[in-house]
Amino acid sequence: MRRRHRTSSSSASVGSTVTRRRPRLFPALCMVVGVLVLVLAPSQLAGGDRRVANADAPVAYTATAAPVDGLLDGGTVKVNVKSNDGYYVYQGFVQVCRTGVTYQPSPGIQYDADARPNGPNCPLAPVSSSADPGVSDTNMINSAASADGDTIPIRVGVGSVNWTDNTGVARNLTCDSTHPCELVAEILGGPKDGSTQPEWVPFQQQITFNDSNPLASCGGAAVGALNSSGSDALLDAWTKWTLALCKQPGQKGAVTKASFVGEGTAVQEFDAGALDLAYTSAGNDPTVGLDPTPTKRPFVAVPIALGAETVGIGNGYGSNGKKVPYPTIDATPSELASLVASGQFTPSDVQGSMTTRNPDLSPYFFAANPTMQVGVPSGRSASTWFLSKYLSTVAPSSWIVPPVGAAGPDAGKPRGVFNDFGTASPDFTLLTTYTGRPALRQSLFTITSNSFLLGGVYVVSDATTSIAEGLTPLAVQVTPDGPFVAPTPDSMAAAVPEMTPNSDGMLQPPASPTVADAYPLTYVEYAMVPAQPLVDVTCTPRTSSQALLTTWLDYLTGPGQQQLVDGLAPLTPALQEQAKAAIAKVGKTPNTCKPPAKPTSPTTAPAAAPARASSVPVVAVSGPSTGSGAANAVASGSSSATASVGKGGEVRPIAANVPIPPYKGSRSPSPLMTVLALVGVVALISLAVRYSSGSRGLGVGRGADPGP
Repeated sequence: MRRRHRTSSSSASVGSTVTRRRPRLFPALCMVVGVLVLVLAPSQLAGGDRRVANADAPVAYTATAAPVDGLLDGGTVKVNVKSNDGYYVYQGFVQVCRTGVTYQPSPGIQYDADARPNGPNCPLAPVSSSADPGVSDTNMINSAASADGDTIPIRVGVGSVNWTDNTGVARNLTCDSTHPCELVAEILGGPKDGSTQPEWVPFQQQITFNDSNPLASCGGAAVGALNSSGSDALLDAWTKWTLALCKQPGQKGAVTKASFVGEGTAVQEFDAGALDLAYTSAGNDPTVGLDPTPTKRPFVAVPIALGAETVGIGNGYGSNGKKVPYPTIDATPSELASLVASGQFTPSDVQGSMTTRNPDLSPYFFAANPTMQVGVPSGRSASTWFLSKYLSTVAPSSWIVPPVGAAGPDAGKPRGVFNDFGTASPDFTLLTTYTGRPALRQSLFTITSNSFLLGGVYVVSDATTSIAEGLTPLAVQVTPDGPFVAPTPDSMAAAVPEMTPNSDGMLQPPASPTVADAYPLTYVEYAMVPAQPLVDVTCTPRTSSQALLTTWLDYLTGPGQQQLVDGLAPLTPALQEQAKAAIAKVGKTPNTCKPPAKPTSPTTAPAAAPARASSVPVVAVSGPSTGSGAANAVASGSSSATASVGKGGEVRPIAANVPIPPYKGSRSPSPLMTVLALVGVVALISLAVRYSSGSRGLGVGRGADPGP
């Protein structure tokens, strides 16, 4: 009895006895309980809702991620998190990790080891230089509780990375068209009443990729594949179209190869005969002047999509102690003209009027950074011409060089109409000029990755580039007291009826639009294709290439309309009818190709000379561009330039036009020299035979006694 009483007693002697025995029993008990928890605990929910420790507890937050399929290298995925009633969401961390893992929740100050950078599943370094290593958001409590939730953007990549985890094991992560990866967002949240401690609960979403070089995914180029080029605004769309078409039943290989060197260069190379098609919205319109050379090639313009020129705003403003991406900003045509014409020297009254209408622009209208405040593209493009024509027409008093000392003698001059910001006069040296999306992406990353740098960064670009690089296109007020219109599929379609055709039948936006709910800088994207049949350098029809051209155009204007990327809008019914009529004309114009004349030999040349000239290889009209396009080819081969293209598209072999000097030779050998040469040959053969037989007459032979 006394023993039982002491066991249940709270006396010091009993307490000390229990304490001495615990080291032998308690760890084992904890181990058993831990194993049972791991085995019996329910796995994570697979949907967007994530819970706290108990799987039966109320939902703590809801998360979504978009886009998640067909991502390209450097593409942005946005993870949106909203806290639910009764819970706080404090912070989050998003990264790309191995798929096939059920990532576990974890209480405490750090999330579970299965998702720690440089751990077993998640690398510290990204798979690509265009991707983020991981993005953290340390202040989500207020934004996650708002109606819009908290959005964490992360750039993902296509590639592979190796690392050694913290236990010394070699690891690898590959993200590409055949290897999906896992987007893992570790979110720290807990009940507002403090009934349980905050816990890291992961949200995970599998993401898939498209190769930046779709020809590899298509198993190479199809026989007779077409060579194409255009602005890199169409790079994502071309990639998506190519991958979708090459997976169609019966299709073998990619239909087109492409180099995205700029619209102006593409049109010029098409006219020179180096391309089978070019993507453009103005073609050879002389007022736009994309091709400054006199040589022009007969073509058919096939509409393939609607595009738009934009001024996008990037970086972010301060809200609840963190940087938040800008919503749509409204601007009048005059404000838009001042912003693009003056850059950081935009007048204070313009900044004030825009800020009054858009409070998020306060207190930092511009981001205080030297990299970029207003960026404009370099290179000939129709969209630049449309923008400058529009602003010059509707807001001439604002479309001027800023009247400041830094502008020098050009201060106050009209900006005028031009197709290239890089060569415009007066120049745009007071703004930041960029060439191509990679350069723009790097400049923006330098700014947006600084969580303490607030304020707007404004960029002139096409809508596709603007959206892909995380910029929000400004909405423009078309008519006084009218609505502010952003580029959407509906507002872009509404702009088409007011367009007028140029001399080639290509629709152009009006300089002074009047449709209040139509986006004013909408244009039609065309495929510029040969009116004459495709032929090689001998004027032989390229029948397989001609068939592929029809297949490609039928796809772009048909099923491809459902494969458009953000920033492009589908053709209106009227434009679809125009596309069908245009495709029917492709290759139907009589061929004017003239076969190259057979080279004639100089009278002093030997008979073998003409064979040398004709044996020099020549490239076909469809061969890869040897101009600037070849250096930037996405997936085209390389070849020596051995053919020149004449007016009308005929191809002349360069080798045939280069005179080959006659071979002068040497004097014929005398009979005596011939006899001596034969004697020498016989002597050499005799020596070789004796050496191989091991004869002592040659010195030390194989197996012979060398002697003293």
